[in-house]
Amino acid sequence: MAIRLTLVLVLLAGFAFAFSKLAKHNNGEDPGSPCEEWSNPDCRPPGVAPPS
Repeated sequence: MAIRLTLVLVLLAGFAFAFSKLAKHNNGEDPGSPCEEWSNPDCRPPGVAPPS
């Protein structure tokens, strides 16, 4: 019985952690880098010189 309770609590904590990360990401608090997609014309991969 104690093992089941522990397992349920661990799973609940995991879901709570994942939900908080998802909510933080979708709430705009963690917008990420505009260069996450290399198709952005203002961003270049590391080691690539800017066009002259």
